[in-house]
Formats: sequence, structure tokens, C-alpha cells
Amino acid sequence: MEAIATERTSRGEWKKGFILEGKSTRYTYCAKVYGIGSIHGINEGRVSKLEIIRVAGSGKTHVFNYDRGEDIAATEATQHLVDAVLKLYPCEEVKVSA
Repeated sequence: MEAIATERTSRGEWKKGFILEGKSTRYTYCAKVYGIGSIHGINEGRVSKLEIIRVAGSGKTHVFNYDRGEDIAATEATQHLVDAVLKLYPCEEVKVSA
């Protein structure tokens, strides 16, 4: 199923938004995004921290968390959500080394 991510707010490096999957499934995300890619970023990209939460009724479930490494790994069922957010913040050609 296709997921579409949309940025809602931005404060410096921190970005927040939501992801829609189908007509009714909703997720929120919070990401720390830098101007250039890094070895600490997801796939050496610009996103060094990413949290995705499924919002259903009054409940919330963490489905992915990355903080310079995967704390809650993406599954086959959630990888497309991560990809949807990363699509908003494509990696630049220049990389920052450690």
C-alpha cells in the first residue's frame, strides 16, 4: 500500500508531519534532518533521527525509531512508511565523515 508523508511543522533541524496510508490509517513522524548526508543518517542520508507512531483512536504505537541506529527496526509492513519520509528529505551528494 502506498504511503504519503507530509511535513507539517519545521523548527530548525526538527521536522514533524504525518503519513497517510490508504484512506484512514494515520501515522505521525518526528525527524532530525541535516542539510547534508552523514554516516550517522539513515542510509547515510540527511535524517539522523526518525520516530514514526501509528495513531489509532486514543492509542499510539511506535512502529519505527532510529537515533543514529535502529532502536525499533522497520518491518516488511512498515518499511514503506520510512521510505515515504526519506523521500521528503533526499540525500545530497556531499557526505560528512566521522
